[in-house]
Amino acid sequence: MKLDITELLRVPTEPVEFPVDEPSPSDLGVDCRSRVTGRLVFSSTSNLLMIRGDVYADLALECVRCLEPVAFSAHAEISEEFRIRDFQVVSGADQPEDEELDESLLAVFKGGELDLDEYLRQHLLLAVPSFPVCRDDCRGLCPHCGANLNTTQCNCAEEVPADSPFADLARRFGLAGDI
Repeated sequence: MKLDITELLRVPTEPVEFPVDEPSPSDLGVDCRSRVTGRLVFSSTSNLLMIRGDVYADLALECVRCLEPVAFSAHAEISEEFRIRDFQVVSGADQPEDEELDESLLAVFKGGELDLDEYLRQHLLLAVPSFPVCRDDCRGLCPHCGANLNTTQCNCAEEVPADSPFADLARRFGLAGDI
């Protein structure tokens, strides 16, 4: 969805609230189980566009330890400022003024329009944890047989193989028998 923000860029205004209830971005890279909901508040001064708000989505991720599905409620808190010149967004407020508009902003702001799908996609991706786990005490998969150690006990030896790069550490800390 494209939002026409030309008026915000031309005339400083009181904050304008925009309720968000959009389908999940198609290229999110993770399975989104709900619509993206929340609210955005736009305001501007003569040289700044400010966007504040919160967006939420239910995502289906994969545990990095045991590969089981993980339900995750993503919450992206948005608080951004952009520099305006000649009624166009020219940079992030934290960028030097002479620096060119970076590609992530070019994908979001085109003329006087805000590509809401791309903006939401970027913020939701930042809200996804780098290493999602199904639970804090997840035991993961057995490195030898691949069994899920949360649901079964395998019969594999717990010793570190002698040719392992960690064998010396195991000996030093007494974590393995005679290696």
